[in-house]
Amino acid sequence: MRARARARTPRTSQVCSYLLSMGILGIALLSPLEVYSDQLFSVHMVEHVLLLELVPPLFWVAHPLPVLLWGLPGPVRRRVGWLFSARSPLRRPLGLASSPTLAASAYLLTVGVWHLPGLYDAAQGEGIVHYMEHASFLAVGLLFWWPVIHPRGKRRLGVVACVPYMLLAAAEGGLIGGVFTFYGHPLYKVYAESNAFGISPLADQQLAGVVMWAVGGLIYLTWAFVLLVLYLLEEDRAVRDHASEDASPTHPAS
Repeated sequence: MRARARARTPRTSQVCSYLLSMGILGIALLSPLEVYSDQLFSVHMVEHVLLLELVPPLFWVAHPLPVLLWGLPGPVRRRVGWLFSARSPLRRPLGLASSPTLAASAYLLTVGVWHLPGLYDAAQGEGIVHYMEHASFLAVGLLFWWPVIHPRGKRRLGVVACVPYMLLAAAEGGLIGGVFTFYGHPLYKVYAESNAFGISPLADQQLAGVVMWAVGGLIYLTWAFVLLVLYLLEEDRAVRDHASEDASPTHPAS
């Protein structure tokens, strides 16, 4: 019983990661960022970066699903747990959807489509399209980062595979952000007439582009660096453990 209780008890780092993830989610959706996102394109872009590149990986680093599952009442916990068991009909579709190829494809397609002028203009305001945009960004963000930060190490992408995997997303952000930065006219009607805080629509669009390709790209590179450092630490620990086993004296049987 004690072993099971310890298994369900999250580490301090997991709790901090979960709280940070939820705090950033609150900043993105419940802070003045949400209020001013209808007036400033650059503010809306900050929201997207938070929803796609910070909230999902921090959520998976926290590995909160087992703890959240054990917080449910017994009958509900068993039913929800069965949905993710090997016998569940959802097991195979979920496994396919979370494969790196489909996860990356869904991520790139969703981000690209939502930045088309017609859809982006429709997503402004407090309507259903706006909520669908943010919900889809959060969903594909969680899907995209799942193979990178999977709680079971054997199902994670290797560090070598993670680099091109994340570079694909960074490249798309750089391409779209470059268009925003260097295009000579406002792309979106909803921001074409805005002059909030004395910032012209074109300057606001250029700033949004910088947020997308520079800040967003830096976040991807930071995550790649963190994963590389963790990989090297694991390799170093494995080498030291192996060396200590080789150095331990052997006692012949008497």
